[in-house]
Amino acid sequence: MIYKTLSNDKFNIIIYYPSDSDLLKKYILNSLFPKQNIFVRDPSEIFVSLKILFYFFFNLFLNIHLLRTKNLRFFYELTLIKILKPKLVITLIDDDLNFLSFPFFFDNQILFIAVQNGFRADWYVSSNASILNDRICKFPRPSNFMFFCFGEYERELYANYFPNLPLLPSGSFRVAVSNQIYNDKEIYDICLILPIELFIFSKYFRSEWESYFAADQTSITFEIFQNNLSLLFNLEKYCSLYQKKLIIPTLSGLKSREVYFLKSLFNSPLVDIFDFDQRKHGFESYHFINNSKVILGTSTMMTEAFGTGKKVLQAEFTQEKFFTNKFLNDINHLYSPSFSELESKLNNLFSMSDLNYLNLSKDKAKYFYNLGGISTDVSIRSFILDYFKNLS
Repeated sequence: MIYKTLSNDKFNIIIYYPSDSDLLKKYILNSLFPKQNIFVRDPSEIFVSLKILFYFFFNLFLNIHLLRTKNLRFFYELTLIKILKPKLVITLIDDDLNFLSFPFFFDNQILFIAVQNGFRADWYVSSNASILNDRICKFPRPSNFMFFCFGEYERELYANYFPNLPLLPSGSFRVAVSNQIYNDKEIYDICLILPIELFIFSKYFRSEWESYFAADQTSITFEIFQNNLSLLFNLEKYCSLYQKKLIIPTLSGLKSREVYFLKSLFNSPLVDIFDFDQRKHGFESYHFINNSKVILGTSTMMTEAFGTGKKVLQAEFTQEKFFTNKFLNDINHLYSPSFSELESKLNNLFSMSDLNYLNLSKDKAKYFYNLGGISTDVSIRSFILDYFKNLS
């Protein structure tokens, strides 16, 4: 927790959370609101002043009946927005429950926009349903809020739990930005987006593996971890056998011994391992996805790749299938880490023409990732522009 004094209490725009705030400024806000004050709000910081304290307790008193369903942090953030009086509050942290509640407590003079930044599975959204619904279920759908989601899948998913949340399928903001940074060509055969389970081998190494999983500190079982590790070994075997060029962009937090493990396993000129420390702006993984013919792994980026028409092979061995969604085709599923399964599925994807693959996947891809023919950043800018034009 960081305590600060607020040097200015008048801002036109608030970016809620620092995450990718520079991207929001560059690709959305600067062209719409040149030379206007932008406040990047980090909820870990607490601003203290007599004015803030007065309005905080005043808001708390007015809404004391809601205290059961809202924490003090919510009332503090509400107070801060009321004091700053912005005309736009925008975030890429779309799953922040406080942010999703804010629009219901303001009139149309303040526009709130949430931009989806990660795949949202049913289990994840439902886990927050009771908390958020206690806050907003009695309110009508706000006209001063829009949730820009990946596709129809999220709109239907959220509608099941939060019918008064407005959502607009618009694709991925990060994909839209990466397409403007790079002019990509396919130079790799496979891009491996490592499942998060694979990183546990590095933090809890060798003899520590089984004791870590046995201690029930994670929902990821040792069996799942072993399956993902087998996938690595069999992928190395496949690339050597078929002379396929592989790129592995590592994730943040990977230590030197972990990178060493990957490089020792894939000790081949056919394999490139891109260390996170070499990254310049966080879009290298998207760049490598666009540079590759087949994307293998499990993450939000797999959903984005599938939605944009890439050949994907979803490799997830959790019982809950957190990322592997039932709407994907059989050709996109890797059901086991065995070499025969991996070989069969990859060979099928490589042998399939782009046109045939598109015909098989286009309807489901559109369901997950509906661009509507407009880049996500353009869609957001157009919505903001139209909103304030109609407001005036």
